Amino acid sequence: MIKQINFLKADLDTVSTAAMLTDCLDNLQIKRLENKASDSDLKDSSILCIECGGDGLCTLNNYDHHENDDLPCATVQAFNMIGAPESLLQFVDHVSYIDTNTRLCNTPLPLNKSSYSVSSLFSGMLYLYNDENERFTKGYELIKAIFSSDYLLNTVWNIPLFSDNFKRYANAKSTMKQLLSDELCKAKTFCIEGYQVMLLRSELTGIHGLLKRNGADISIAINDNLHKISISFTPQTLHFGKIILEKLNRIEPGWGGHIDKGIIASPYQGSFLRDIEICKIMTETINGQHNH
Repeated sequence: MIKQINFLKADLDTVSTAAMLTDCLDNLQIKRLENKASDSDLKDSSILCIECGGDGLCTLNNYDHHENDDLPCATVQAFNMIGAPESLLQFVDHVSYIDTNTRLCNTPLPLNKSSYSVSSLFSGMLYLYNDENERFTKGYELIKAIFSSDYLLNTVWNIPLFSDNFKRYANAKSTMKQLLSDELCKAKTFCIEGYQVMLLRSELTGIHGLLKRNGADISIAINDNLHKISISFTPQTLHFGKIILEKLNRIEPGWGGHIDKGIIASPYQGSFLRDIEICKIMTETINGQHNH
């Protein structure tokens, strides 16, 4: 029986995993960690560790994938552990696509960009709350509300705004999209051997999508408050990403993510590399590959 949930960040994958594996949060200790879970916690199956170590050790209630490119996201692992119920397939497919750009089914993706998906509402919720524990709780309530309706589970890309919370989160998402557009003027852009690299310091989510829509072949998002850095590559620059990841790990062990999906991120505890150091590694790597 699960008595405690460990997590690092209340994102969609983490919270969806928790909602799938527990009935409610009553009598559970919710513990936000600053770093990976301890070995003792990872070995204790009564402690649900989500995206904080123990990649693939689902039988011990550890759900992570950031250090093993062959594993699906935590939500997919949890889905498989509970028997892959058909009723949750559309939802899990949605989370998997958002988290790792991987589909579980062949249903067409929506063309209507103005509708609000589960991930859109979740992003709006994150915008309204700053505390990670509160984000976890509010996100859990949102996902459980989706789970409570077969109709909602089958319309995850276009959630009807029939509840006050859904409306609040949708409005917050709209506000966030406008703020995100306003951030674009702060982006630094430079060119390496014909590839456009864009860097933006921001606490908002959605930075990589914004920069790629504006021509970035490689996008760098830096959250100074959390000391977090992530780098996203297009298929054309992915081969550089693999080399850059190796070099970053030599300087600052712990860099990971899903390079096969085009995204890498700083260590759990954050990064203290300066952007000039990252850009230098990037420049040397791309120039070096072009000179071969």
